[in-house]
This record gives sequence, structure tokens and C-alpha cells, in this order.
Amino acid sequence: MRRILLYTLICTVLASLFWFRSGPYRALRHLQEAAAAGDVVALNRYADLPAVQVGLHEQLLALAARPSGHMPDAAKASGNSFRLVAVSAANTWVDALVASALQPRHLAALVRGHCAAAFGQEPEPAAQPGEEENGPMQAGVFESMDRYTLCVLDPNTHAPAVTLTLRRTGLTWRLTDVQLPFEAVQHTIPVAAY
Repeated sequence: MRRILLYTLICTVLASLFWFRSGPYRALRHLQEAAAAGDVVALNRYADLPAVQVGLHEQLLALAARPSGHMPDAAKASGNSFRLVAVSAANTWVDALVASALQPRHLAALVRGHCAAAFGQEPEPAAQPGEEENGPMQAGVFESMDRYTLCVLDPNTHAPAVTLTLRRTGLTWRLTDVQLPFEAVQHTIPVAAY
């Protein structure tokens, strides 16, 4: 009887560890399925869209400001009317890009690491041989018990295409941040210099 209880306990612990470790991947799979189906309710369940929106907005504003070396800050622009107009134009441009990226079809492309398709610049590329059944190449790490960072790699260069951060709330994992590598995004997204 003790042996059966011991084996049951060991199996339960191993199953729990497997379930915990696979949680972020299951959440991403459900997120991609919801995005492919256009199910906004399920997208909200597996992605914290307001947090992703804020993160993408900040990154793209920084990218827009990078060529000229100016940060789009209204306080800095207050003395220069041309810079104020440029900041306003950059905010409008970035808002449109972020709104495009958060559409279900584009969000699915972004999670797979296709930045150009995510921002509506080009159609999503066809899957590489073996990519359809395995998904894109990924490297992930648990930063803590409730934070998981997954780097989706470009299949051609093996460079990071996008870095996804998932956070655990209770027993569910949600996408909370998307980090775009500036070097890759500069060639994908038209930059508005001001």
C-alpha cells in the first residue's frame, strides 16, 4: 500500500512539474489559435493587450526618435514648434502601427516572429519546411516562478526576431510584453525621422 502511495505521489509531482513547465507554451499556442480564429475574448484571456500596447508604443516611439537623436517628449519640444509637430506626427504614426500589430492576425504573426507581417508591411512568409509542425525556433527561460521570457529566433539567421514575456497569474500564463530588436525592426518598419 505504501509503495502505491509513493508511486502515486511521484507521478503527481512529475505531472505537476510538466504542467507548470509547459504552461507558457500552452498559453502561446492558445493565443495563436485565438488570433487565427479572430476570437477577441480568447485573445484577452491569453494576452494582456493594454500592457502589450503600452510596451510596443514606447519601443516604436524610441525607434522613431533614434535617427535624429531626439526623444519624443512634449516638454523638450515646447520651445520648438517644428519639433512639436514632429512629435505629434510620430505619436499618430506609432498609434497606427500599434493598432495594426494588435489585430488578431497581426498579433499571431508577431508571436511567430514575423515583424513585417505584424505591422502590415508585407504578407506573412510561408512556413519553412518543418516549421509548420514544430513552430518557429524558440529559446526560453524562466526568470522567476511567475515570469517566462521566450525568444523567437529567425529561421535564417538564428538571430532574435522577437522576445515575448509571459507572466503567470494564478494558474494561467498571459503575454504581457513584446520586445522588438531595433536592428531587425529598422529594416522592416519605415522610420519617421524628425
